[in-house]
Amino acid sequence: MTLQKSTKVGSAIKLLSKEEELTNEQMSMDLNVSTSLMNQMRNDRRNMQQDIARDSVAMYDNPRYTMEILHEFSDGFAVPMMDGKAVDWHRLSLLAMLKKQFEEALEALKEVDFTKPPQAMEKHERELMVKAFDEILDARLSLENWLTQLQEDYNISIKKRMKAMTPRWKARGWLQ
Repeated sequence: MTLQKSTKVGSAIKLLSKEEELTNEQMSMDLNVSTSLMNQMRNDRRNMQQDIARDSVAMYDNPRYTMEILHEFSDGFAVPMMDGKAVDWHRLSLLAMLKKQFEEALEALKEVDFTKPPQAMEKHERELMVKAFDEILDARLSLENWLTQLQEDYNISIKKRMKAMTPRWKARGWLQ
């Protein structure tokens, strides 16, 4: 995966500004850019450059903003923040959605024969694999958005917890 060198992130900047009660001037000073540039990025008249995005994610520990930045710069590889009318952002509603999505993913996985090499799969088996893959993506979207809400509700930083968990994962041999 290649990260985009720059992209439009006006909605993410507006979200961050609102949630963190930041003015254009404050964000400009924090990120060492001109107020004019910040205003242009906020209004999608200029792209945000990768280095500014990296600095902004380091500066602000706001999971919704980070999700939006990662989604845009990864060209859709990272999950977006759910913002549809069918989403209730209460942590219990998100948990119920997460459980449902995980159950659907597990059911779909039961239909796939992973012992068969991919090149030996027939068309209907490949379709089942794609269905399972999509269900896993639904679960991933639900999980990451639920964690975002937990950070907000309980003031537990995803970023700090990821850093704290890294030695544990290395000790288990999951990371180098």
